[in-house]
Amino acid sequence: MYQFHTLKNGMRLVSEQIPYVNSVTVGFWIQAGSVTEQDGECGISHFIEHMLFKGTKDRSAKEIVQAIDWIGGHINAFTSTECTCLYTKTLSRHIGTAIEVLCDMLQNSSLRPNEIEIEKKVILEEINMCEDMPDELCGDLLAEGIWDGTPLGRPILGTAEGVKCFSAEKLRAYMDRLYYPQNIVVAICGNFDQEQVIDLLEEHLCFPKEQRCAVEPKCPSMFHEGFFKREKDVEQTQLCIGFPGIPRDDDAAYSLMVLNTVFGGGMSSRLFQKIREEMGLAYSVGSYLLSYKNNGILAVSAGMSPDCAADVAELILHEIGLLKKNSLSDQEIRTCKEQLAGNYIMGLESVSNRMSHLGKSRLLLGSVKTPDEILHKIDAVDRASIEEVIERVFGSGRFAMSAVGVIESALDRLYKNAK
Repeated sequence: MYQFHTLKNGMRLVSEQIPYVNSVTVGFWIQAGSVTEQDGECGISHFIEHMLFKGTKDRSAKEIVQAIDWIGGHINAFTSTECTCLYTKTLSRHIGTAIEVLCDMLQNSSLRPNEIEIEKKVILEEINMCEDMPDELCGDLLAEGIWDGTPLGRPILGTAEGVKCFSAEKLRAYMDRLYYPQNIVVAICGNFDQEQVIDLLEEHLCFPKEQRCAVEPKCPSMFHEGFFKREKDVEQTQLCIGFPGIPRDDDAAYSLMVLNTVFGGGMSSRLFQKIREEMGLAYSVGSYLLSYKNNGILAVSAGMSPDCAADVAELILHEIGLLKKNSLSDQEIRTCKEQLAGNYIMGLESVSNRMSHLGKSRLLLGSVKTPDEILHKIDAVDRASIEEVIERVFGSGRFAMSAVGVIESALDRLYKNAK
């Protein structure tokens, strides 16, 4: 059973008690990501995530991690397009320490100028690292092109030029704008006492009560076509082809998950079997989904030698043509629904996964579906709903393509001819 509670300062708490485990995962979810950044702030959400670990008024950076390490726990954070999450996993008896440390980091980050300058170097190295990962770069290039000129098209890490300009004043201004109770969800899952958790949060959270609404993410409904490329001296060419997707709170998203799984979601998928197993044209090939409030992408990615890139792209488009003509078989739909349900149920065995589901759903959707509700949505997918999704995603013929590496002219010609 999920439990919902609003703290005195307006922060939302969502929790799930699992009495048969010995651990507890606590997460603070802040609606602060690349879509909430304004001009001149690209990458600031991610930068602040790093700075939360660099010390508070009462703890050094080392003392923050020691506080959790020394009780056998784990502490980490991540920044995504729409949110920042700071979380711990500890033994249940150490939940008090976990909550106190997280609250300290969230509210009392020192943002010392010397630490900011040090962290700039770290994040610049992270940006450089991504430049050396052509597959990730290709996916970022696709999103940047499709959502050009909008917050969705911005890199989460930011740019080297932008990161160099961050200051303590700029970071504090951003936190003042977004780090407030109504814009934060606390998610807790595991073995704990609900009343103790509420008391601990009320004790350690010092945010003043304010009458502010949560931030509305800027996810415009748009899709730019084009061929976005980056020449790079690497052995493989990385290729991505993106198609209009479906918003995350649309029930058709479940049909799209089934379609994606059959199409390119695993080793038994059509794309993997055709392009790698039968043709031997690529080592990696598959598809993935990005879903936001008003839009999304279904993207196919592949890595192959430059002289095979056009052939791989042509095969991908051919497989899409077969989907539009013949849809999926009833057997494929049944098998894939069982696969999705099995993966979901096994994922529920992770307390951390359950916490993530609680926090992200409460923050971005305002509600949390139960496992039974999700399984029911998967089970409701049928041939008619699959055909509707195929038409929504592929019917218009709109798509965008990105490539990183040595880009042969044949790939340019293929894109132009396909359009």
